[in-house]
Amino acid sequence: MWTDFVSPREIVVASDLTDTGILLPHVVAQAQATGARVTIVHAVGNTSLGSSIRMFDPSRDEVLIAQRILHQMENSLKSVGIECTVVAKPGLAVDIVNAEIKRIGAARLIIGTHSHGPAGQAMIGCVANALLQTADIPVFVIGPGATNSAEHARPRRILHPVAISGQYRESAELATEIAACYRANLVLLHLINPAGATGFYANEIATRDQAALETLSSSLTPRPEVVTEYGEVVPEILNSAKTSMPDWIIMGFSHDFPWWSMQNNQAYQVIAESPCPVLALHNRIFTRMEHCSEITAQSA
Repeated sequence: MWTDFVSPREIVVASDLTDTGILLPHVVAQAQATGARVTIVHAVGNTSLGSSIRMFDPSRDEVLIAQRILHQMENSLKSVGIECTVVAKPGLAVDIVNAEIKRIGAARLIIGTHSHGPAGQAMIGCVANALLQTADIPVFVIGPGATNSAEHARPRRILHPVAISGQYRESAELATEIAACYRANLVLLHLINPAGATGFYANEIATRDQAALETLSSSLTPRPEVVTEYGEVVPEILNSAKTSMPDWIIMGFSHDFPWWSMQNNQAYQVIAESPCPVLALHNRIFTRMEHCSEITAQSA
């Protein structure tokens, strides 16, 4: 399964039909890199998401329009040798997409989001938000700040923020393998909050963390570059993304928020403002991998 997360055999693409130009370059690049089959999913008649859901039965014209656009996407992928199917069903997008992920055993989800708040600030659309919270596979998100995202379809440089806590080793290992799959350079960005950089044990902690990260880096193949920065997590990640110009950010997150309050999450904030796409790895992915490893060990 770990290999499948690196080089997925099945990729699901969630589309609202207005994002085809944004999605297709990334779908093509990732499917060609891994030889994956692609399933494009669209929820027909889905107008909202949440506790006050407003649904309606799609009209015949709406269904026909959806099918026409989906088949155009399908034909575009087939024209470059990618096996593709399309799914259009009425209902909640998050339910339909997750059902297709489970049905075909997909190991990556690709979504685009281009919502903006009333003041013009970048936000993640509610469907993308909910999928980030519920999907148990890596989710590749082309956020509203990734205006030139097609230039990043084939990654040459990947940025992976890490903190010396939790499952950072597994996250870094997965990021390294994904970078190797695309022959991209990987940068491990270690962030130290200034608030924690003072006090009696500050230097000792910083030295310990840096040593742990260097040890981890030396154990990975190919060996990633290690960069340490002092600052608040979200601003420093975004600043690094602007200055070092990675094609992707691979970012883990572990907190479970209700979809309507996820804007308080650091991963949400990075995705909403990142100038490049973000491959989001929820902590449940690694928990799932540990469970699979335990079952394998017990049956051996």
